[in-house]
Amino acid sequence: MANGGVIAPVGLNMVALAAQKHAAPFVVLAGSHKVLLNELRSPSELLDFGEFSDCLDFGSGTSFPLLHVVNATFDYVPPKLVSLFITDTGGHNPSYVY
Repeated sequence: MANGGVIAPVGLNMVALAAQKHAAPFVVLAGSHKVLLNELRSPSELLDFGEFSDCLDFGSGTSFPLLHVVNATFDYVPPKLVSLFITDTGGHNPSYVY
C-alpha cells in the first residue's frame, strides 16, 4: 500500500501482532509491483449453516439473517507492524514504500 502497509493472506495480521508482542521482526517478501484486491470466499468454508439455522429470523417474514459471516481472503497489515520489506529491488523500510 502507499503508506507501507501490506495486503496479505488472511491471518498474517495476527502473526504480525504476535511478532510485535514478542519483539520479533516481521519481514515481508514480495515483488514491488503486486496488486491484490480483497475477495470474499464462501462462508460455508467456516461454518455449517445447519448448526446456525436458529440464527435466521423466519418469523418476521423478511428472512434477514441475524448472523452475518464474512470470510475475507486477505488481511491488512499496518506499516507499524512491518520491520522490513524485501522486494526485487532490495530491502526497504516501510516508510520507503510508496
